[in-house]
Amino acid sequence: MLDLKKRVRVSAEDYIYVSARVRAHEAASFGAEGLRALVDARDYDAAVRLLTERGPALRKNAAGRVDWEATLDAYLADAFALVEESVPFPALFSFLRIPYDCHNLKSALKASFRGEDFIRFFLPLGNFTLEELAAMTAARDFSPLPDALRRAVPEASAAFSASRDPQEIDRILDRASFAAMLEEVGRFRVKSLTALVELKIDLVNLITAIRLYRMGARTEGPFLSFFLEGGTLGRAFFADLFGKGGALFFKALLAGPFASLLPPGFAEKEAAGAALAGGALTGGAAAAGTLMQDASASGVQAAEGPEGRGRVLNREDAGGEGIAGRLAALSPALLETRADNLYLAAAKKSAAVAYGPEVAAAFLLRREFEVKNIRFLLFAKRAGLDSAAIRERLRVL
Repeated sequence: MLDLKKRVRVSAEDYIYVSARVRAHEAASFGAEGLRALVDARDYDAAVRLLTERGPALRKNAAGRVDWEATLDAYLADAFALVEESVPFPALFSFLRIPYDCHNLKSALKASFRGEDFIRFFLPLGNFTLEELAAMTAARDFSPLPDALRRAVPEASAAFSASRDPQEIDRILDRASFAAMLEEVGRFRVKSLTALVELKIDLVNLITAIRLYRMGARTEGPFLSFFLEGGTLGRAFFADLFGKGGALFFKALLAGPFASLLPPGFAEKEAAGAALAGGALTGGAAAAGTLMQDASASGVQAAEGPEGRGRVLNREDAGGEGIAGRLAALSPALLETRADNLYLAAAKKSAAVAYGPEVAAAFLLRREFEVKNIRFLLFAKRAGLDSAAIRERLRVL
């Protein structure tokens, strides 16, 4: 189990060996070249043949058939094992396993409330084994978990008991998992890895803001509770933006380093109708200056009269197509893919060093996204999707 108390100072020199090892391993792996060949495969059977010949070591089920889920889980588990056996502090990379811990914990809690076994939902990629998590759940003793997850379990259990809605468990534990990632990576004081977790939180919050805008949210109010804490864009940032109108939010988004979260052409369309009256933003928005343009240049007009005070006049108000109309056409899966691409690009940039823990972290993230790509490709080929549609959804390795 994790040692959740000890703080460790990391030296880059301790990661020379693992940096060389993962780079050699990547050169010989399936990787981006193999994925391109999978995209071009004629059909599902051709893709399976290619994976069988060039892909990960195959795992078979009791009937002797290839178990692709087990194969891909093992492929990712092997990457973690390679890194963790090559470094002095394997727990440095435990933050990357916490999303799997969260998945398993949610499955265990839901199954316990239903009186069922959660083994079929268990992913063998977290920090805790099936046996360890089963014992915690049976004893209702979650003290081995990172503090944020441990504290969240009673809250999630109480919320479910009151509502009988399993999504309450998801909501509370998903939020806690990000706090736990920050806790774990913070023990090692590696700024570049902490920055990756903060970026992940920012991206989740930005996608949340897009979804809220699409649902019709225009003021902060109760919507602020949907945003995670711990990123570089605090709740004050979103309060400023939602308080002054959604059009300003998208203007800031498109002007900043998160612009590629939205597809090409979105910025040009938005520029035709966006405007703002009033001075520069304050609070969280001002603190996040890398995202913001000067308010006087952004183009959104303030609505006149007492009913319009504090609201913005955007293209929906003017009867135009509006941002929401274009957002409605965006696939949530596409937004998540573009967010993953931003996240992985940041990891690769931090790994542009001769050696260090950043090299190993980027290797693990690339492997994770490679597995996501293979899973999606197998689904897409079976469904008969064309190559263009597939490429749009692939993470860029």
